[in-house]
Amino acid sequence: MTTEKYATLSYCWGGPQTFQLNAGSEEALTCGVSPSSLPKTLHDAVQVSWNLGIQWIWVDSLCIRQDDLEEKATEVAQMHLIYGNSFITLSATRASHCSQGFLHQDSLPILATVGYKLPFASPCGKLGTVILSRDGTNSPLNERGWAFQEHLLARRVLRFTEYQLHWSCRSISMFETKNTGTLPSLYVKHLEQGYKTYRGIHDGKRDCRHWMNVVQEYTRRELTDGLDKLPAMSGIAESWGQAAIDHYLAGVWESHLPLGLLWSSAQPFRQSEFQAYRAPSWSWASLVGQIDWFNHLFTKVDPAIEVMSCSVNPAHPQALYGAVRSGSLVIHGLLQETVLDGAAVPVGTNEYTEYLDLELADVHLDFWDEMLASKTESTKLFSLQICSFDESIGRGPSGLILVTKNGEEFSRVGFFTFEPPQKYDVEELGDFDALLQLSNDRQAVQELAFQNIIHRTIIIY
Repeated sequence: MTTEKYATLSYCWGGPQTFQLNAGSEEALTCGVSPSSLPKTLHDAVQVSWNLGIQWIWVDSLCIRQDDLEEKATEVAQMHLIYGNSFITLSATRASHCSQGFLHQDSLPILATVGYKLPFASPCGKLGTVILSRDGTNSPLNERGWAFQEHLLARRVLRFTEYQLHWSCRSISMFETKNTGTLPSLYVKHLEQGYKTYRGIHDGKRDCRHWMNVVQEYTRRELTDGLDKLPAMSGIAESWGQAAIDHYLAGVWESHLPLGLLWSSAQPFRQSEFQAYRAPSWSWASLVGQIDWFNHLFTKVDPAIEVMSCSVNPAHPQALYGAVRSGSLVIHGLLQETVLDGAAVPVGTNEYTEYLDLELADVHLDFWDEMLASKTESTKLFSLQICSFDESIGRGPSGLILVTKNGEEFSRVGFFTFEPPQKYDVEELGDFDALLQLSNDRQAVQELAFQNIIHRTIIIY
């Protein structure tokens, strides 16, 4: 990397870029172009860099050949260095597309959409109004997946939000106020969620909870191209991997197995049976939308479960933390045939077959009902125990819900866990006797789950 001081730009493209580096524009860009010919957001970024005394600025659309997939994969794999070594990252937070710019005059929010106008009397008796509105951090760029790692990897970020400037570094986060107009501001605020994810990357902790904080925040954001699911956070993964001796497996760390498999989809309705392959089914990166990881629900890991091997095939050899072509997980554990509804006995099951009824469990399916039906057609449903039943707290077992056609190769379709009766159980049933019966029925299922089941070794794709 260069030793020259340089800035980086984080911004919304807002659609296809007419001004970009490709085979047709490379010669002209190499010879130099007037800043006035740049899209407004890029022009504003150049102006801010000059004002800060920084001669160089890195912009993805102008520094990466957009018509060369191999070069794009190579450059994306360097994001942790590009943003991590940048003197400052300029964030065009307020702009929804590259032609909008971010240096235009701030304005008060539109009252009908974002706040309240309240009467106010000052201590001297003068009457006026107070406007309550959002602070401008909920802006277009904050909803974009690629921007997440650009901000998280940067040493310093100067955000141009809707109504004010926002500065953050690896120590503090500060907002501009109307009465100062400069940084540092009147007050200093630690952004709770931002610092959760920050700590998971830049301090010494490398446990599954810290990693899943990062995943949860990242997956609530949007990507224009679903195939970018792994590449758009590959810089974060590489930064994490350099600080820990671990093996990265399409969004999951080997040291976090098997608990790292117990994520759940917060938006199963967003999945489509026509979506392109992004990751193996056991990885959260295989799905669209927000991911949750409810580790407070977990009990002790089944001591008999063993991850025999896990491997992924990178789409680009030079980008080991990026997109993958395939992946497999070989695991040895307790596997029991399953039904989601006790009234629906599995196809081909006779009266002597033992199966796990998940009707009384908390089931988190990866797909909406109609899509799940298509995936489970001509297949059998199984549960793989990862955490055991803990009688002392009435919780567990929990594990993965899998489907298979041949009994050897499986794919994930959900996650299950058993909990003690909840508040909504009490409200729904309304009387003690019914609640006690529900509790007894559930405990009976919990105690019998995975009993007298032989351990098996299976492959999950």
